[in-house]
Amino acid sequence: MNEKPTKKRWAVIFAFAVPFLVIVLAALFFIGPLLGFSPMDSIKNTLGFNTNNQAENEWQKKYEQLEGELLDLQTQLQELSNELEVKNAELAEAQGQLDDIKENEDEAIVNVETENMLEEGNLTAVLKTYQQMTPKRAAALLDEMNEEEAYRHVAAMKDQLRGSILAKMPEEKAARFLERLAQEGG
Repeated sequence: MNEKPTKKRWAVIFAFAVPFLVIVLAALFFIGPLLGFSPMDSIKNTLGFNTNNQAENEWQKKYEQLEGELLDLQTQLQELSNELEVKNAELAEAQGQLDDIKENEDEAIVNVETENMLEEGNLTAVLKTYQQMTPKRAAALLDEMNEEEAYRHVAAMKDQLRGSILAKMPEEKAARFLERLAQEGG
């Protein structure tokens, strides 16, 4: 008879203990994370499954990926820096060429101005010569000249001299000169 009460006792213990144990474990698993306690992490750590290693591996992979991207960006930066140096050198060379061109232009302007002054001096002497000629003779000389050169001479004359010489020139040529003088305000 002693056996029967012991079996009953174990049956009662199992009937109440097992559901109680299940309820306690369920509460730990569902309520524990809300309280900041994770029973699964504790179990994994106890059994040797370290979840932190997985997280560390993920962080390590992310770090390596970012490090690779950083190296790529540094390489691109270096390439762009090299390109910038080349472009700056090209710009400096172009600026030097531009400076040379401006210097040559300035020299050319000085030369042209010097020539114009010499020509103007010559033109002044020629105009004095026209004043000493008869208008008929001056008109004949101008008629024989290149039309552009003749026009320059006529345009530089004083009005009285110009009028007397144009009166003796062929009418068509004199008309062209007068029309051009009117357009250019001379």
